[in-house]
Amino acid sequence: MEKKEKKPRPPRKKPNPLTKAGQPRKKTGVPTVKNTPEKFELLCQMIEIEGISAIKGIKRLGLSTDMFYKWLNEDENNAKKYARAAEIRSEMIFEEMLDIADKQDKDIYIDADGKERTDHNVIHRNKLQIDTRKWYLSKIMPKKYGDKVDITTNNQSLNTPKGIELNDDQITKLIDKL
Repeated sequence: MEKKEKKPRPPRKKPNPLTKAGQPRKKTGVPTVKNTPEKFELLCQMIEIEGISAIKGIKRLGLSTDMFYKWLNEDENNAKKYARAAEIRSEMIFEEMLDIADKQDKDIYIDADGKERTDHNVIHRNKLQIDTRKWYLSKIMPKKYGDKVDITTNNQSLNTPKGIELNDDQITKLIDKL
C-alpha cells in the first residue's frame, strides 16, 4: 500500500462579524452580564424580600461569586447591607416555622371507608421542615437562635461561685431552718 500524502488544510478564516446585508450578526449563547454595584443592591433586596439564599440570587442575576465576595470584602457598607439582608431573611425563616407548625389542613384525611385518619407523613414532614430551619438558624445566627447560653455582662465573664461543699450536719441544719 502506498501512503497518500495529506494535503495541508487551508487556514481557518475568521468569521465575518457582518452579514451579507451589512447588519451585525445576532449574538448567541450566554449573555455576558456586567457585575455592577447596582446588581449587589438588587441581590440584597432579593434576599430581604424573597428570602432566597445569596447563591440563588447570584445565579439568578448572572453574577460571579468571586465578584460578590470581593464586594463584601472590599466595602464595609456592602458587608453591612448583606448582613442586614441575611438577618431579615432569618426573621422570615423563623416566621415560616410558625406557619408550618400552625398549618393543620392536611393532617387529617378521609380514607376509603369514610373514616378520619391522621396522615403521619404530613406531620413528620412538617416536623422535619421545622427542625431543619431551627438547625439552620442556630448556625447562621447562634447568638439569637443557638442553644448555647452565654452568661456575660458587657462581654465580660461573670464571677460565679464554684461548688459549695456541705457535710451532712450542715445540710440538716439548713433543712431544719426551712
